[in-house]
Amino acid sequence: MKAVMRLIVTYFSCTPAARAFSAAGVLLIVASWVAMRLAPPTFAIGVALMVGVAALYVGSSMMPLMLGRLARAQTFRTVPFGRIKLLVSGLLTVLIVALPAPGVAVYGLLMLPDPHGPPPTPAQLAMFHSGLVQTFWTTASTCILIAGWLYVVLWFITSQRSLAGYLKALGVIVIVLFLPTRHLSSPQAQVAWDVMLCGATLAVFSILFLVWPQLRPLVRRIRGITAGGERSPAARLGGRETDLLLGTANPWLLALGQLVPVLLASRIGFYSPAVWLYYLTLFSTVAGAIAGQAAERSRGLWLRGDWSTSQLFVRVEKSFWRHNVRVLGVLLVLLLAIGTYEKLPVMLLAAGLPLIVLGTVLSTYLGLMVTRGLRAPESLLAIAVMLTLMAVAVLAARPGGDLFLVGALEGALALLAVVLRLAARGRWARIDWTQCRTDRALRSRAPA
Repeated sequence: MKAVMRLIVTYFSCTPAARAFSAAGVLLIVASWVAMRLAPPTFAIGVALMVGVAALYVGSSMMPLMLGRLARAQTFRTVPFGRIKLLVSGLLTVLIVALPAPGVAVYGLLMLPDPHGPPPTPAQLAMFHSGLVQTFWTTASTCILIAGWLYVVLWFITSQRSLAGYLKALGVIVIVLFLPTRHLSSPQAQVAWDVMLCGATLAVFSILFLVWPQLRPLVRRIRGITAGGERSPAARLGGRETDLLLGTANPWLLALGQLVPVLLASRIGFYSPAVWLYYLTLFSTVAGAIAGQAAERSRGLWLRGDWSTSQLFVRVEKSFWRHNVRVLGVLLVLLLAIGTYEKLPVMLLAAGLPLIVLGTVLSTYLGLMVTRGLRAPESLLAIAVMLTLMAVAVLAARPGGDLFLVGALEGALALLAVVLRLAARGRWARIDWTQCRTDRALRSRAPA
């Protein structure tokens, strides 16, 4: 048990940024609980609670990568019950992140009855107790599933660090959003279904994690059969040298990979245009997020060419925009086509077009700013940008929304994009190649 606790502590404190986010998350969750003891639940308390849970999740974001690497390490296989300890530490981390929200929320419901009102009858108390139990188990099951799948998303992004990883992450997000559920009329049956779905998902993941060493040779054999033999490098590669080294040679793979998630997200437009627009904005930031690997990949490009660092930044910037413009174009066409077909408000489409463009522009230059690894300032700035994009999407979709306010926020985001480009260009002019090498980035993510 001591080894499991050490692993959990390491997940939440492996880097200075992780320690800061974890501490902030714990403080916000405790403050929300204390506030509910002193006063009835309010919207501000709920927001503080959700921000605390999100900070706790960000603080443990290195858990999937560390868990996967330890599971594959040869030396860790000599530890008694090492794989079981890893599994337990991962599951406990998911519970630590997922349970504060339903726990504090149910506690807040206990604070709702007025102590100065008439005493409730035994029947009312029994009904209230039953409702609280059902609310807790339903909310807890949903939060555990969402937290677990989001950790899988992080695993694909951090372990593969390629376009294939981003596409797999998008596929997992689609599963989270559109997982089939039963519409049951009985609340007890609904709670039982939610708990059973959560338990079955965790059980399947646990079994696959424990037996994966035995399944890996079989999976490799199946991949070799389905691949039909190795193709030559000349058959696999093509395009500009810059694009090949930066990983931007095939933009249509990501552009077409977004079709299914976007088409499925269009179903949300029937009942929540704000959520639908937010998902489209989220997809627009994926293309720009690939730029976070530009610094470490361009090191080899700089050694092969006779350019200054400023000239290299211009070439890298052009390469990513050749890639992102095609992906963005497909996304804008889908926005107009689906919005027209679903007869969504004109204001939503008018605000959504520049919002999606800004999502790609901001994420691209945020990625190009990462020349020394992902640190706390870049992380906080990325979170602030995503929250602002989400707020603009909600304001644009609100009936009778303030178009002037939406335009002002989008104008502020456009000015921020200019500032981020200048900051990225300045960092590339002073780039230190020893600070953005892949092996150094991986060492900085290791536990302290």
